[in-house]
Amino acid sequence: MTEYLPINEGKDHLNVYSKSALLIGRQLSNFYFAPFTHTQDGKFHSVEGYWYWLATGGNREEFRMLSGVTAKTEGQQRIKKTGRVEVPDFNERVLEAIRCKLRQHRDILKNLVATTLPLTHYYYYGDVANPSAIIRLEKHMWIIDEITRIRTLMKAHYAQS
Repeated sequence: MTEYLPINEGKDHLNVYSKSALLIGRQLSNFYFAPFTHTQDGKFHSVEGYWYWLATGGNREEFRMLSGVTAKTEGQQRIKKTGRVEVPDFNERVLEAIRCKLRQHRDILKNLVATTLPLTHYYYYGDVANPSAIIRLEKHMWIIDEITRIRTLMKAHYAQS
């Protein structure tokens, strides 16, 4: 994997991250407040809220209304108390949530299609020019792969239009 640095975001890559330097990076983050209706599971305010709704058994209705760090914090606290519920098709359902979000927010989809930079996902701490730590999130690259796939398909679709 290429070693991208936060200082170069927007030049050689796009970081899908809630603290991205680019609007589209923030919009593509699961944290982003972008209400959508999931084809199978109904209405949510963010993919992160959906993630924790699913991971806690699909019956914690408060997660439908959460986004950002609140969704993650509340979700992690709930999982600490009750454990994570294993959902066999978890990844596919999350990917469908991302697809729903993009279908229902054409502005985000349009911004995605307008990009050509490679997509990646990492956290960093400290100053953007001299971060104290960069944490590359390889375990979540399946999400980045799907967003990249969607971008490629939509670019081809728009080229034919």
